[in-house]
Amino acid sequence: MKKVLVLLLILFFVSGCLGSLGNTQQPPDVAYKRGIDINFKTSENQPPMQIGVNRDFYVSFDVINYAKYELSGNILIYDNWGEEYGNVQDGTSLSLEGESGFIGKKQTVSFGPFRYTDKKLANKNSNIIAEADVDNYPVEIDSSVRVKKSGSSMSSNLLLQAGMLGREASNAPITIDKIEVNQINLPNTNDVNLDLIIYFKNYGGQINNDDKKIENFNIDLIGGNSFDCKSYNEKDKFLVFKDKKDATIICSTSVDLGEQEYRDYPLKIKFSYPYKISKEISIKII
Repeated sequence: MKKVLVLLLILFFVSGCLGSLGNTQQPPDVAYKRGIDINFKTSENQPPMQIGVNRDFYVSFDVINYAKYELSGNILIYDNWGEEYGNVQDGTSLSLEGESGFIGKKQTVSFGPFRYTDKKLANKNSNIIAEADVDNYPVEIDSSVRVKKSGSSMSSNLLLQAGMLGREASNAPITIDKIEVNQINLPNTNDVNLDLIIYFKNYGGQINNDDKKIENFNIDLIGGNSFDCKSYNEKDKFLVFKDKKDATIICSTSVDLGEQEYRDYPLKIKFSYPYKISKEISIKII
């Protein structure tokens, strides 16, 4: 009986050690926050969660920039009631410094006083919307593509995830999620055909132009030929995000490796878009 108890204790101790080893985790990597954010100052009662009819109140919030570029544009505030009720409506200019770290640079804005004047609004909710409109949100992505020579016709694939595309891909709100690189070696030549299938994704907010389209797209394989780009699916318009959260394009080129067995080509992608993000908060009118 004693031997059984000793054996059980040993097994319990060993399983406990293995369990603790299995649960050991490395400190998580710092996660990039994307684009810009808006935080209402509810802790300062701006806005209050409840407000009486014919009582003044203010609305304050921080607009935070997590991009490394300076951003400019406009800040708007409005609600779901018309002017006849004494509604919330105002605006000012947006000017945000670039952020080289992870905390974000912020602009604090305060609007008011506002006052709801119609007693018909008593016991109703007011939805207050804060909106940041950025004139131009630039994205620059730097990576590289290794092209290898083969003595016969062959195809090889390489997947570049967002983490391999640098900070720009990781924290822009509308950005490249991944790139699939397809290489086709032409037989008995030093020529290689490259197809880059580029997957764009919207992580929040929207492109603030009529077509909801990314602007000024440029892709360059340093030391190689220029790319020919088009929508991956014929039914899609090129880099248009209207009614959808993603877009895919294919960019094709060819390179001549000469006498080299392989070569690493720097890949640089630039694009931009006017950007809009909004946040809403609901307060009770009493």
